[in-house]
Amino acid sequence: VETIVEQRKLLKDNSNELTIDGELKTGIFTEETLENPNWIHLEGNVANSGIGYVFLDDQPMKIERAEQEGSWSDITVNMPQTELVKENYVTMSFDHGTNPTDANYEYVLLPNATKESTVRFAAKPSIQIIENSTSVHAVTDKQSKITGINYWKDEPVQVSLNEDDSL
Repeated sequence: VETIVEQRKLLKDNSNELTIDGELKTGIFTEETLENPNWIHLEGNVANSGIGYVFLDDQPMKIERAEQEGSWSDITVNMPQTELVKENYVTMSFDHGTNPTDANYEYVLLPNATKESTVRFAAKPSIQIIENSTSVHAVTDKQSKITGINYWKDEPVQVSLNEDDSL
């Protein structure tokens, strides 16, 4: 079982900068395991479209930057094209193992981020995980005071920011 953090198409020349905890990774590389990444920044395919990833928990991540090949007919019946298409992709994932129990992950996706803004956020995340359970995922951004909640079950759930504030 795995969780895909990112499966992003890269530029044709594979020139998107990929920086992991301050180390620039260039070119194609096979899958490797990062023991405990703190942050990753991927340069976007157009101006001001970089993406930052900040990991809030300690766990290994698999990452690969490679050419992938396939046909649209392999993944959908709505696209009958069978010719092979080749593109460069970066793939990031958490491997939870076989038949995991209570596997989890915590990361923040920063759309339109620069490398510098990703580093700043990683140094002082404004995110507070309120609950990360099989019933609900709840997180608040302390800076913007915005809270997001995703309910996984159709049942009443109460989550608390602290002793004074309930949602």
